[in-house]
Amino acid sequence: APRAAAARGAARGGSTLSGAGADAAPARGHPPGSGRTAASLLSRRSFLVGGGLAAAGVAAFAAAALVERVRGGERRFTGSRLLPRGGVPPTTTFFGEGVPAIDAATWRLAVTGRVSRPRDYDLASLAGLGTRDLPAILDCTSGWALDTDWHGTPVATILDAAGVDPAANSVEIRAVTGWSTTMSLADARRCLLATHVAGAPLPAANGAPARLVAPDRRGLEWVKWVGEIRVA
Repeated sequence: APRAAAARGAARGGSTLSGAGADAAPARGHPPGSGRTAASLLSRRSFLVGGGLAAAGVAAFAAAALVERVRGGERRFTGSRLLPRGGVPPTTTFFGEGVPAIDAATWRLAVTGRVSRPRDYDLASLAGLGTRDLPAILDCTSGWALDTDWHGTPVATILDAAGVDPAANSVEIRAVTGWSTTMSLADARRCLLATHVAGAPLPAANGAPARLVAPDRRGLEWVKWVGEIRVA
């Protein structure tokens, strides 16, 4: 009789439980595999939601960049807003220092330190060493950046004329106000001592008679009103 009952149960699609090794019956109301199916759906839904948010973020960034470009103010990697190319930079000062009164006729650039031929240059003798144009981006820490053309004497030319000590390894560029920056000899040789910007003489507020143009460095290192180049 038990065998017949089992057979009848099997014929109806049921199962007979016998012993601890038998499979447990599914819980009532939860189809087999429903836990795995729910987890898969949740995982798929999370993926889709996350992907949607990421796409929305990329779209928002692209839209913001487009607005910046339309305004002529796309931002650089530093966060500074790019101004339309060319022209004279806005007037800014380092920590509020005023524009010094400098007589261009009596101004001198002193080249000092570990050089064999220290000397002073006026504007004419400085230009006599040789000049060139250099396009470079002035990236001001106040939040703007300008790609424009600078004209003046390469610092490398000034150093070569001075005869740098082979053991020297750094250069300090100092303003008449006392502001200065120091960099390696190799980096200094990439710089320009500018007397003109955007095809016109450098304005007093932009560092006349001469300011440092230091490619790939922030505006704080573009020393204005340069009065000394010292090799160390």
